[in-house]
Amino acid sequence: MATTYYVAEDGDNGNDGLSVGSPFADPGYASNRMTSLDYCYVKSGTYYVTTATYGAGGPVRPGGSYCTMEGYYQTPGDMCVGGTRPIVKATVENVKIFDFYVGAQQSKPALNFIADGDNVAGVTGFSGVFGDYGLFFNCEARNCPLYGFYRMPCMNCVATNNGSHGFISCYCVNCLAGDNGGWGFYGGDTNVRCIAYRNTGGGGIRSVGECVECVTYKNTGCGFDSGNSHTFLDCISVLDTPYAWINDLYMTLYNCASYNVASGRCDGTPLIDLSAITLTEDPFTDGDNGDFSLNDLPGGGALLPGTGLILPNQTEMRDIGALQRSGMGGSGGGGLFRHPGMGGGFSG
Repeated sequence: MATTYYVAEDGDNGNDGLSVGSPFADPGYASNRMTSLDYCYVKSGTYYVTTATYGAGGPVRPGGSYCTMEGYYQTPGDMCVGGTRPIVKATVENVKIFDFYVGAQQSKPALNFIADGDNVAGVTGFSGVFGDYGLFFNCEARNCPLYGFYRMPCMNCVATNNGSHGFISCYCVNCLAGDNGGWGFYGGDTNVRCIAYRNTGGGGIRSVGECVECVTYKNTGCGFDSGNSHTFLDCISVLDTPYAWINDLYMTLYNCASYNVASGRCDGTPLIDLSAITLTEDPFTDGDNGDFSLNDLPGGGALLPGTGLILPNQTEMRDIGALQRSGMGGSGGGGLFRHPGMGGGFSG
């Protein structure tokens, strides 16, 4: 029979962990006790990975299939709305803070967590494997010298200030990668409504599949890299260097826009480039501070409504796509998910 566990900063690993009033003290200990179908709620607070050994003070690694780890703010199930998510920090080298690949065990979602590598050598924030069909949702990886997220579907996730790639080999929806030392997104099969900004070690998004409604902004290396034979629909590259798109011999672009790319839109000739949009001004309200709503500049944001380029509206809890202005049928005024490190107001 499935068991539900609870964790809180003021808990004790000597408790039974079976109620809010008797929680364990750390998520590593709780996750190591989990077997198939178990659930674990972790209350907002700061927890530490102090050993590479699984168990007390160790990485978060559920021990069975179909287990779920969920962070909460005040009440289990509140999705941390209005408050901060639990933070799990690394203090030892070469660990995966959330290590969700455990042999053949499957489907281990994690919801509402922050993994902080604290710049400790060799640390990855969240790690999984495609075949396990898990999910990282509403999670953030920061200050991890290796990777932010590795080999797992990700939704509404953020990777910032990691030493290498923000997301590597992940399926990503509504995700943001910024100020990483590698690519923002590297090697993922699909990226939908994702934003890559100011990544310095390759470029914004290197896809081996499709990119839909994605934005790259001020990345060093390029905006988008196709790998080979891939499709880009309603994507925007702004102020990336030296190109907006590279490796484009087999690339298909539909309704894609670019602005002020030093060496040109592409480093060759795409297989197909339909409805190419050349902007003469930055289309975003304040991309440097995380507001990717469209402005009213005639060669920028105001140019896009007549092109048919589809941009996502901010209708989900943390939709971070380029928000349409009210005149384009969008909700207007909100912009991208406002990450605190980019001057935004979301607190967690």
